[in-house]
Amino acid sequence: MCVTCTQTYRNHIYQRGLSHMADMKRKKFVELAEKRVNKAILNMKLVGNLSNKNNYEYTSADVRKITQALDDAVADVKRRFRTPSGNSASTFKLEN
Repeated sequence: MCVTCTQTYRNHIYQRGLSHMADMKRKKFVELAEKRVNKAILNMKLVGNLSNKNNYEYTSADVRKITQALDDAVADVKRRFRTPSGNSASTFKLEN
C-alpha cells in the first residue's frame, strides 16, 4: 500500500471513529433528555397540584415565590443551552 493510500485509509478509520462517537453522544443525549424532561414535567404537575385550595392554604406571595423560582430555573436551562459553561446551584426555599 502506498503512503497516500495508507494516510487516506487512516483518515477514513479516524473519521468513522469520530462519527461513531458522535452517534453515541447523540443517543445518550436523547435518552437522558427524554427521561429528565419527562421527570421535570411530572414534578411541575405535582407542584401544580399544590394549587388545590381544598387541601392546602397559601398566599399570593407564596405563589409568586414558587412561580418565580420555576421561571428562574427554566431561564437558567435556556441560558446554559445558549452558552454551556457549567452548573449553577440554587435551592428553593419558600420560607427562611
